[in-house]
Amino acid sequence: MLNITTGCSSNAVTKDTAAATAYSVTDSQGYTIDFTAKPHRIVSFSISTDEILLDMLPSNRIAAVSSLADDPGISNVVQKAKEVPSRVPRNSNAEAVLALNPDLIIIPDFVDTNVIQSLRDLKLNVYVYKTPFTVEEVKNSIREMAKLTGDQQNADKLLAYMDTRLDLVQQKLGQLPPEQQKRVAFMRDNGVYYSNKTSFHDVFKNSGLYDITSDIENRPDGLLSQEEIVRLKPDIFIMADWNYDGKHDSDDLKNTILSNEAYRDIPAWQNENIILINGSRIFSLSQYMADAILELAQKAYPEKFN
Repeated sequence: MLNITTGCSSNAVTKDTAAATAYSVTDSQGYTIDFTAKPHRIVSFSISTDEILLDMLPSNRIAAVSSLADDPGISNVVQKAKEVPSRVPRNSNAEAVLALNPDLIIIPDFVDTNVIQSLRDLKLNVYVYKTPFTVEEVKNSIREMAKLTGDQQNADKLLAYMDTRLDLVQQKLGQLPPEQQKRVAFMRDNGVYYSNKTSFHDVFKNSGLYDITSDIENRPDGLLSQEEIVRLKPDIFIMADWNYDGKHDSDDLKNTILSNEAYRDIPAWQNENIILINGSRIFSLSQYMADAILELAQKAYPEKFN
């Protein structure tokens, strides 16, 4: 998906061409960008690349990040983001992005294709990356950002950051057999959402936990009924502490769940076993995914970390 070539001279490349192109990269949609030098006015459209870039590069190389970078409920880089002067326009207006004078725009593949095309029509360097959903895919995203920005050394530090935490969990838990893995349900204010495209499966797996939605087959994405949740019998309810609109207080959600008699046959309800984790970790699609894995393992299996 991602290719990089040097600008070395060869029999097939003229001296002028080699001088003009320092390196090239190809994004997830097959578009190739040629760079004459490392980009120094990068615009990041998503919180995941905000976090990777701000931990990998000096802030003066980043022209704008997403508005979510300022929200401590979902962002792990609030302080570093303060050093970046601008935010990506909420309406993704192409002319407003052009006014930022970017030499590179990094945008996720879930953004409207019309927005992406409008940016390309302005002759801007647009790199579309594949949204990661697993630990390995997050690591690949970090490697992609390193090739794209020409900064492999700092990317290696982020990968080491992840491995230190993942290795600790592996050391403490070992290979838990399925019958010893605690069954978990990620509870939102409107219930448990089922989807094949979610990072929760891999986060829970690496934490030694079993996602109850893994038992579901042959159904479209959507909310589980209370009856389905009861049938799947989670040992633990996982909740995110992110009040994103001021109307989703985690304590209120916890009280709502524990007062719901429909859940009385569920071990998690009977034992009032609810793990609250910061939204900036559980929703992370950057190196901070490893923090979510470590925190969940510690809270689910405290006896193994004593």
